[in-house]
Amino acid sequence: MIAAITTLKAAADNSVSLVGTASALPAGLAAADLTLVPKAVGDVPAAPTGATFLSAVDCGPDGTQFSLPVNLAFVLNPARAAGETLPVYLLNGGAWIPAGVVATVASDGLSATAPILHFSTYGLFATQQTVLPSDKYFRFDTGVYDGGFPSEIMYDDVNQTLALPHATALAVTTPYGSITQAPYGAYDDSNGTNPPTFPATAGTVYVFHSYDFGTQTSKYYKLHIVSATAREGQTNGVLTFKYEQILPLPIVAAGGEWDFGNSAHLSVMMGGVMLDYTADAAAPVIAIEGNYTNANTLEGTWSNTATQAGGNVTVTLTLTGGQLNATIIGTNGLSATLTNGTKQ
Repeated sequence: MIAAITTLKAAADNSVSLVGTASALPAGLAAADLTLVPKAVGDVPAAPTGATFLSAVDCGPDGTQFSLPVNLAFVLNPARAAGETLPVYLLNGGAWIPAGVVATVASDGLSATAPILHFSTYGLFATQQTVLPSDKYFRFDTGVYDGGFPSEIMYDDVNQTLALPHATALAVTTPYGSITQAPYGAYDDSNGTNPPTFPATAGTVYVFHSYDFGTQTSKYYKLHIVSATAREGQTNGVLTFKYEQILPLPIVAAGGEWDFGNSAHLSVMMGGVMLDYTADAAAPVIAIEGNYTNANTLEGTWSNTATQAGGNVTVTLTLTGGQLNATIIGTNGLSATLTNGTKQ
């Protein structure tokens, strides 16, 4: 019989948990005897050179040895790129030393898991080296592309523009090589009656946001137009570009369905850029769409799906102890304050 893998212990704030089989515990030690105490950045030594602190936990009883690997699962807020590997360190003599393992970010970007064989104080960090695999080059030639470029981005070889059937983009002035994480800004798509234009001009740099409906995760890419050469006497040509997946937009990890004590409900979708708000079960849906100006603030537009009323809106989302607080302030009378939301 295969031993069941369960959550053996979770921190009081659920920011980190220990996952594994009970048979991995040493004789005489029960799961109830385990302790996981999260540590803030001010409670531990400075991060290793070139690293950024993400999370830390003091695991007890100190020195506990496991007969089989168990996993420390860290909650990530904001989310990070799926599949990214993050270095794990442990405290030794008041300094961080490599633990010899890495934590791998889950497909939803909201947690990272690392295998361990003993208890200590562990720290989770990010470094420049945690950006996903390096540049890939592709070429569009009269509308036919080589190399399997993602369907999120296509080339209109008649108008020499990029088309985004399944993505949004932001033109940036930051040098391509300096971009490691998606910036805040107004990401637009090329759908609709008056779509924005994304010129395929040599030297232009874009950041793209693509949402995977299967895994319900956001992915961000940087893209640099290397060359765009028109064919003599024709309206089409050859486009060469490179792209690389980068770290996602650093925003609050509030995706999902949230219920509030006043019967209100908030759906946070599409990587956080689309929301549906209902004041109660009988109220019409207020559809909100926008872009983040910082980790917790979305600026956009709202529309009442029943009356078609609408306007501009600012939404602030914060997570405290696993509960969601939200303020929704819009033009034309839209106003709501939601507190202590629980995730379905």
